Amino acid sequence: MSRNSLNPPPHRLRADAALLGVAFIWGITFSLVKEALTDGPPCFFLALRFLIATIILSPFTLRGTGWPWRSGALLGILLAAGYITQTIGLQSIEPGRSAFLTGLAVVFVPLLGGLFRWDRLSRWDLFGTFLAWVGVTFLTGWIFHPGGRWQVGDLLTLACAVTFALHILVVGRSSPRHSILRLTWIQIVTATILLGAGAFIFEPQAFQQAGNPVSGSPTFLGISTLFLFAAAGTGLFATALAFLTQIRMQRETTPTHTAVIFTMEPVFAALFSIVVRHETAGLAEILGALLILTGIFSVQLGRSHQQNRRIKWQSIK
Repeated sequence: MSRNSLNPPPHRLRADAALLGVAFIWGITFSLVKEALTDGPPCFFLALRFLIATIILSPFTLRGTGWPWRSGALLGILLAAGYITQTIGLQSIEPGRSAFLTGLAVVFVPLLGGLFRWDRLSRWDLFGTFLAWVGVTFLTGWIFHPGGRWQVGDLLTLACAVTFALHILVVGRSSPRHSILRLTWIQIVTATILLGAGAFIFEPQAFQQAGNPVSGSPTFLGISTLFLFAAAGTGLFATALAFLTQIRMQRETTPTHTAVIFTMEPVFAALFSIVVRHETAGLAEILGALLILTGIFSVQLGRSHQQNRRIKWQSIK
């Protein structure tokens, strides 16, 4: 083993620390969003969150030419669909459970890529998928009560994971041809418009509900301060700043290394929920979470090994 592998360069350590910080922020937002949803409906919350992110990202984006409107709009549709299913699902399941189920997006990526013939499935993909699905049966309790322990929130969050996997695949095919910053800005604007329309159509009492907080939170501008704080916090830190940090720091590390770091997101979500919300987990749920994590790691590390072999073979040729 070389000395460099034992002592990574400072810029790599800095990138790892920043990306771990992003995973931590994303993890703790599960509990924050669940608390906020007691005071307001999901579409209104998400529309406000993405509107704030749009405003923050605009100064970094609104320059130059070449706007990928079609790709960005498609990504925005997938982003809105993923977040609304996740957020509605979060109303009926615990944050830690939601985070681990959302993490299955990593497992769905190779499966959907193989289905659309955009990628080839490997043994690692199949092995990781098997472990992850066994983990889901433990986490949801389905293995002990077949068909009787699934909740609506579980199914919605699994739909969210599939949607996020499709989002990852489309990003992979679109980003090499376009500016990542503009692509992201367009998708966030699209998501804001769709979620705002959803709130207008399906949540006509949104302002009234947010102005009469169940949590007992005081109001500001006629809206629960808890609701506003959560929307502003997730819009600023978990969307705009997290995205800018990810773009900047991924230049100093590899995509696979980044993906492995981001597997800590559900771990942070579960730990934060246990500490703050006093969420409890039985042995079966802990085992399920560990199996899901192992499945995710298997897929990621298998993909890394496959990529390294491809690079080595091309260098030989």
